[in-house]
Amino acid sequence: MLCKKCGKEIADEMRFCPECGTPVEVMDVTGETQQTASDSQQKEQGKGIYVEQNFGTLQQLTEKARKNEKRWKMIGRIAAVVYGVFLVKGLFSDLISVAEGSSGMGALASDLAAMILFACGLIYLFTEIWFPAVRAKKSMCAQECIGLIHVDDHVQLVAALNQMNSSAVKKVYMDEGGNVCVQGKKAKHTFSMSEGKLVLNSDSNHVKAALEREAIAASLLKYLEPLAPVNAYENERSNARLGRTKMLLALVALISGFVFVLVTLNPQWQEGQQQYIEFVKGGYPETYPDVNYGDAFEAYFADCSWEYFESTDHQDVVEFRGTCLYDGENANVTIQFLLSYEQQTFEVYALSINGEMQPDYVIAVLLSDVFEGYAWE
Repeated sequence: MLCKKCGKEIADEMRFCPECGTPVEVMDVTGETQQTASDSQQKEQGKGIYVEQNFGTLQQLTEKARKNEKRWKMIGRIAAVVYGVFLVKGLFSDLISVAEGSSGMGALASDLAAMILFACGLIYLFTEIWFPAVRAKKSMCAQECIGLIHVDDHVQLVAALNQMNSSAVKKVYMDEGGNVCVQGKKAKHTFSMSEGKLVLNSDSNHVKAALEREAIAASLLKYLEPLAPVNAYENERSNARLGRTKMLLALVALISGFVFVLVTLNPQWQEGQQQYIEFVKGGYPETYPDVNYGDAFEAYFADCSWEYFESTDHQDVVEFRGTCLYDGENANVTIQFLLSYEQQTFEVYALSINGEMQPDYVIAVLLSDVFEGYAWE
């Protein structure tokens, strides 16, 4: 016989085309349309596999699941927006600190990692509370789907499982007890009879096994009865996303934790330009151990400013700018300090007055005036 929809030749005993899944009608080589036996006829014959046309409970479960999914998606979006506002606010504050030089990019990375870790912890705690309920609902839906399927011939059940399109099914076989087994990606699932009804059990009670079991049950029901009120494709995708939730959380938390620990173990990364400036301002020359550069310069010069930058040859430089009287006139003074921060040392590297570089002896005279003047105050 030929399939009416795609024209592929199918065996007489098959109820669905293995190519396109079209049920009900097939067409023989003469072009005459034939109707497959109805479910009631198959039930009377006691052969094959058929679906009970009683979808009331399944319809209710499906509608409730859809409403719950929409509600939780809305709650998730609201929570994400609220958390995003706090996250952006915190990061904006850190960016201002980085721009001002009071902290470094390490502090920004550390704070971001800590906030992500906190979010992962909250989501994980929520999943630990939510997933048991999800597992129970998925198991209920799976059993309702399986409960609508009546099997008199396990060979046809194996054929249907092999023909249906489900990524959850890796292998289908019959065990030594005559039960139909499905090897999935997360667990092994077994079809058996209990009190005259088909039952699908799994060898694992993990939530991923429950998600996979429901995907198999829904796909089988939809394959056998296309009018069944389940969307097997979307259901399988949704279950796959749920199954990846904890794995993604663990991955994000691992990366964030690594960044947080790495920055915490290197406090220097958290400090910004200000650390270099404060290092110079807190230092003092050997001849004036009781007076630091910051106090002496602030007292001697007017319009004081300090700035850090990295030179083209990757050296740390702190530059001081101020004004003072020089040869009886107001002059702009720039003094550069060359740092070796790791060795906790620095030296006066250059002096310019009104844009003109000065020799070493002028530097010595100016520094002597600055510190002596402060010492005598």
